[in-house]
Amino acid sequence: MELAPETFRLLVESVEDYAIYLLALDGTVESWNAGARRLKGYTGSEIIGQNFATFFSPEDRAAGKPASLLRRTLAAGRTEDVGWRFRKDGSQFWANAVITALHDPSGRPIGFAKVTRDLTDRAYRAFIEATHAIVWTTDADGHPNADSASWREFSGQSEDDWRNLRGWQAIHPDDVERFRAVWTRAKQTGTPFHAEYRLRRHDGVYVWMEARAIPFLDSDGRIREWFGVSLDISARKEAELQTERALQLWTTTLRSIGDAVISTGPAGRVTFMNPVAERLTGWLSADAEGRALHDVFPIFNEETGGVVENPVDKVLREGVIVGLANHTVLRRRDGTMTQIDDSAAPIRGVDGAIHGVVLVFRDASKEKREVLRRALLARATEELVTAADHQTALATIAQLAVPQLADWVGISVVDSADGRIRQVAVAHVDPAKVEVARELGRRYPPDPNASTGVANVIRTGRPEIYRELPAELLAARAIDAEHLRIIRELDLRSAIVVPLRGRNQVFGAITFVHAASERHYGDDDLAFAEELARRAALLIERRRLEEEAEAANRMKDEFLATMSHELRTPLQAILGYASMLKHGIARDQAKAIEAIERNAAAQARLVEDILDVSRITSGKFQLALASVDVAAAIRAAIDAIRPAAQARRIRLVEQLAGDLGAIRGDFERLQQIMWNLLSNAVKFSDLDGSVEVSAVRDGSEIRIAVRDGGRGIAREHLSMIFERFRQVDSTSTRQRGGLGLGLAIVRYLVEAHGGRVAADSAGIGRGATFTVTLPAQSEAMAAEARSPELREPSARPLRGVRILVVDDDDDARELIAAVVAAAGAIVKTASGAAEAYDAVQEDPPHVLISDIGMPGEDGYSLMRRVRALPPGRGGDVPAIALTAYARAEDFQAAIEGPGSADRRSPEEGGCEIGSGVVSLPQSSGRSAAW
Repeated sequence: MELAPETFRLLVESVEDYAIYLLALDGTVESWNAGARRLKGYTGSEIIGQNFATFFSPEDRAAGKPASLLRRTLAAGRTEDVGWRFRKDGSQFWANAVITALHDPSGRPIGFAKVTRDLTDRAYRAFIEATHAIVWTTDADGHPNADSASWREFSGQSEDDWRNLRGWQAIHPDDVERFRAVWTRAKQTGTPFHAEYRLRRHDGVYVWMEARAIPFLDSDGRIREWFGVSLDISARKEAELQTERALQLWTTTLRSIGDAVISTGPAGRVTFMNPVAERLTGWLSADAEGRALHDVFPIFNEETGGVVENPVDKVLREGVIVGLANHTVLRRRDGTMTQIDDSAAPIRGVDGAIHGVVLVFRDASKEKREVLRRALLARATEELVTAADHQTALATIAQLAVPQLADWVGISVVDSADGRIRQVAVAHVDPAKVEVARELGRRYPPDPNASTGVANVIRTGRPEIYRELPAELLAARAIDAEHLRIIRELDLRSAIVVPLRGRNQVFGAITFVHAASERHYGDDDLAFAEELARRAALLIERRRLEEEAEAANRMKDEFLATMSHELRTPLQAILGYASMLKHGIARDQAKAIEAIERNAAAQARLVEDILDVSRITSGKFQLALASVDVAAAIRAAIDAIRPAAQARRIRLVEQLAGDLGAIRGDFERLQQIMWNLLSNAVKFSDLDGSVEVSAVRDGSEIRIAVRDGGRGIAREHLSMIFERFRQVDSTSTRQRGGLGLGLAIVRYLVEAHGGRVAADSAGIGRGATFTVTLPAQSEAMAAEARSPELREPSARPLRGVRILVVDDDDDARELIAAVVAAAGAIVKTASGAAEAYDAVQEDPPHVLISDIGMPGEDGYSLMRRVRALPPGRGGDVPAIALTAYARAEDFQAAIEGPGSADRRSPEEGGCEIGSGVVSLPQSSGRSAAW
């Protein structure tokens, strides 16, 4: 059916959704329908006759766009354009306009028909105006099918550039491929297009744009065209960048701080964990995110073990900050527990609403452990100070260390008696296993040569730490199957061994062991164990020294009581017999004199022992070294002790090898050693018993043994019998006399000769053996040995020698004068230093013998004055000093000094007396030459 021209005109004029009108070839409006009136706002009378350029913007008119559109339409027959159009009231609307060229039957162009469609409603127009969006349309393949003024305004490109796809050139080079891929995928799938990219503005600056486009489909479901909008999102991108930077700063800060941090959302689920939180909880952030905080952060009361309310719950419920909480333990992902301190605070938005919670916590185990350890050290110090004895102190240390520092503690010390390592204290967190640990120490004492463990720590003084004690290591250390069983029963996991160090040496070690608790030691544990051991060692040593001092005081008191008794007994006999002789009531004078002499000799021996010990302790003891015939010294001692042995009907058996040879030593002191040992053997032997003396040479050593079959020595007393003032029986009812000094002197004299002495006994009633081992002298030196005892003394070695004797004590002065006079000397005496000085000046003697301790002026002062005299007037007189320490035999040896048997002049003899005294060791207490 074909419509009549009038009918078609009426139809067109009645359409209101489209503006349809005719244009002359120059663009003059020739018709106007109802849709044009609604869309443009003009009536027909107002616009017909006007040029359609009225509908364009001033910029488009100035650019000649209306005429350009008509020319393109004439050339192409049809053009389509999308862009902003203007209404009569000046408002804009987004429109799609199609212009078609009209021709007459001959084909000559006669005008144009234009159809304009409003593409926006009011909301869309408001959006465009507010966002300054770039609006564009393309065909199905993406080629622009209409001009876009907003694009040209933004990019500075021409419509021709736009239509020829030069808009791609404005996309940032780094974003082109990504943009193209998204666009291609949208075309292929027919889905809306969305992309964010950077686009070059007309001033050359790249700005972030967000492009969205939707496809329009035809009746067959194929894409007919695209309608798109591009928005400038630079402000949003900058905000996002700032937010990202702030987030990175926040994250970096939280990751770098020393405390653990967990953040949650408003529902209490984890959104973030820093590395410290990961380490403390055992959860990785990636695994924990999205989980309820209770799963990642379960906490309990340290003392009761009950579940503790999570601080985050309280923050979410009450909106308050939860302060630092104490006595809380965190159960880590692996089930182990860690002491913590925690706090939480809300994360609020600008509206004040809680958007989440930040939880901050830290590992408080070290700090709390230090507090507990300081308390332990303080208590240990207090207990050690107040302990009754050092054994109790050691047991206290072991008990205090369990369970805070260890599940099992063992303390071992070196036994001073035999040098063995003995376990003296054991503590275990399980009382039932204390006896197991003790049994381990008793049955398997430390190997003193072990390269690790208690023995090695005591030997080297260096601590040892075993962070892990794997089963294979323990099995390798086990001595036998039973040892391994006990070790496994103790369930050892980790251990520390630290030395107990005294002032001069390591005297023990403490072993700390973790067992069933599955704890493991670290460096801080080792440092604490060493500090505890250091304090314990100092206090224990002090306690031991106090105990030793108390024991020494007791020994001193016992010794003084014994000495008083031992000195008083012969003194009473001497005084008694002397009184009897004085009053003429002694029936047998010879017997009385013998008794006086015997008791005086006994008293002299006691005094000599006391003086010898005094010299030893004061460091004034020296030996007169020479080549000594050992056999001669032994026989001399046997001869000296023989009367005492005969009195007790004790047989002396001598078994001396013929090749003993000589030693480098002091003949008298060697004789003293033997006399002390023989005297003890005789004293402690039963009546009618025997004492055996044997001596053999063994390579470079000479071994001398004294054996008796007497009362013997208990095994526990063997280690102490060589100590000064020590007596096995110090009671008032003891059966044997003596001061307990003889064996101490023996040990010192033997060691001074470079030897050693030992005692052995099978027990009480089974006798004892004392063995002296001395270094032998070489054969060449031994050949020259000649004992001083073998020399024949001259009958009057001091004949013609003038001697001046000085002493304030009348008896002592007269005694010395008598002795030297009996030796042939010409004697003068003086009772003091002043008198002696005048005598020297008047008639210089050949020899001066002076006491040291005198009232007014002592012997030292006298000799300084004498030495200041000119030679020939006494300044060069040889002098001998006498002290209370000098022995009678020392003086006798002095006057029988080297060369005394020769018939030399008095001057030479006097000098030889001096030189002979000089050769005597001053520390022995003998007379000394000035």
